[in-house]
Amino acid sequence: HITLEEICKISNYTVPYMSKKFKDAFGISFLEYITQLRITASRRYLVNTSKTIDEIMDLVGYKDKKSFYSAFRKITATTPDAYRRKKIQ
Repeated sequence: HITLEEICKISNYTVPYMSKKFKDAFGISFLEYITQLRITASRRYLVNTSKTIDEIMDLVGYKDKKSFYSAFRKITATTPDAYRRKKIQ
């Protein structure tokens, strides 16, 4: 639950400066990076636990189911339910 704005306050850099530096270093935006981290964590939870999708969604920082499913589908090309079924078989 960290934002680029919070990092900038701590480091005394402006958001545009930090955003450019982040993208230069990682090749993606800060938000894309955080989204990838969240989806990677959710994939681990789906395969290694019996937690519900709602529990996993909350654990990785999503409050809105539609946003979670959209981000998950964008990165994995499948839904969380289908991902779990496929990986557990």
